[in-house]
Amino acid sequence: MVYLCINDTVSIEENGKREFYRIQKLDPSNNRIVLRLHNAATLKNKSEEKTKSISVLMRDLKMRKESVDVLGYLSTFNKN
Repeated sequence: MVYLCINDTVSIEENGKREFYRIQKLDPSNNRIVLRLHNAATLKNKSEEKTKSISVLMRDLKMRKESVDVLGYLSTFNKN
């Protein structure tokens, strides 16, 4: 079990490639999460945003919680 908060870093797998996002918004009433690319500079670009249900993110896109320390080392919290 992993806890998620706004601005946490997560990764998802799409087309065989792992992409990194930050959690922009949690919508527990609709069971959805809004993700924004980790390097997005603005909120206006909708192509950098993904809104998916939690089950789709976990099951189909293999979402994992990630952490990057001050030296740039990557840590994964839940390896699938």
